[in-house]
Amino acid sequence: DRRTYHVSAIPTRAPRPDTLADDQLPDVLDQFDAREMLHVTFGSALARYGTEIKSTLRANEDAHYAAIEAHFKYYQKLLDKGSLVIAGRTHEPPYFGILVFEAPTKEDAISIAAQDPAINRGVLKARVQSFQTALHANA
Repeated sequence: DRRTYHVSAIPTRAPRPDTLADDQLPDVLDQFDAREMLHVTFGSALARYGTEIKSTLRANEDAHYAAIEAHFKYYQKLLDKGSLVIAGRTHEPPYFGILVFEAPTKEDAISIAAQDPAINRGVLKARVQSFQTALHANA
């Protein structure tokens, strides 16, 4: 795979798969070197495991969309209550959503994210960060 891509990842920086528990695997995608190595080998993975990957995706498609629908309904309720300020997603890679909501503490914000049905079901994951407004058009 390396012959067809420019790879700037340093393999020794990526965690070894045999040292990770299953619940740690999604976090690998947040690590640049591991993510890039996965990206450049995806074609080979599809060539070797494509049938199994596609079968798993097809078998779980309804569950995926149900989790996404529940995700939107959950945040719509927070918006209606006034705790969600704004939500959206990026339109270019890397794709991710951004939600800004008011919470008394970071722990409360983590709890709000943890109750997201799509996160509970492993379809999405969240990283909660504190945020302080410096400028605002309507302030």
